Amino acid sequence: MSLQQRAGEGRRNLLALLGCRNGGEPEWEARRHPWLRKKLKREQNARLQQQRECSKERSLEVAVLERRVSELPERLGKRKAALPQEENVPVSSDGNSPQPVASAPVEWQQ
Repeated sequence: MSLQQRAGEGRRNLLALLGCRNGGEPEWEARRHPWLRKKLKREQNARLQQQRECSKERSLEVAVLERRVSELPERLGKRKAALPQEENVPVSSDGNSPQPVASAPVEWQQ
């Protein structure tokens, strides 16, 4: 008998022991068997713990995003305040700021 056949037979024996027919799931039998109830409870607790951890992670991410969103009006206000100052700076046609030119006294000829 191969290992696979033994495993299948072992499963059938276990299901028969639990009163399951046609390969049904043994969960409904958990009320009769304390060891199965404990196993299912452990699995459920593990799933719940994982869900709690994911929920906690998401909550932290949401808190970070909410903080960033609350900072946006302040940042936009600073940018708007800086805009008029930048607009007052004359810009030459090539896109560079013009260099100050030293002015010499102009003599008028008549």
